[in-house]
Amino acid sequence: METTGSFTEIKLSAAFSAEGGLEIFQAHGLGQRPIVLDALELDPTSLQKVLAEIDIVFAALKFHTPFPYPVYLLSRLATPHPPLIVINSAKELPTFYLTQSFIPTGKDMGLLTRIKILQQRLLNTDPQLWDAIQEQNEQDQLILEMELASFYQQLQETMAK
Repeated sequence: METTGSFTEIKLSAAFSAEGGLEIFQAHGLGQRPIVLDALELDPTSLQKVLAEIDIVFAALKFHTPFPYPVYLLSRLATPHPPLIVINSAKELPTFYLTQSFIPTGKDMGLLTRIKILQQRLLNTDPQLWDAIQEQNEQDQLILEMELASFYQQLQETMAK
């Protein structure tokens, strides 16, 4: 296990178990920072067994959503496996989480404290609430697309006159 930038990298082996995984994820703050699970060295059958064990760990820790921090699965063999985000290479990791270290000022510390309090409120989000948020987001996107289409149609009609 190593920390790369702001990501915690956990190398998975065929011997991964739910009991050991529970300790690992608790120690590395599941949901408190982005985590990358490196499964590049696993064969397909071992990968499926490890993913089943990870599901047990997530259920025990009540981790249902990629919010506020996701868990990425680095594997060339895996198919989509929610709540894991499957990627093929480390280059696909979002650069948003790759931050430089700095010494925080007093104002920064105040903001970090507030963010931590708000984050703790979001950690154990109800899966149904998360689904409702995603559904509302999709509806909002649809409305936006319809409004833009209407605007462009009106603009085209105005220009045609």
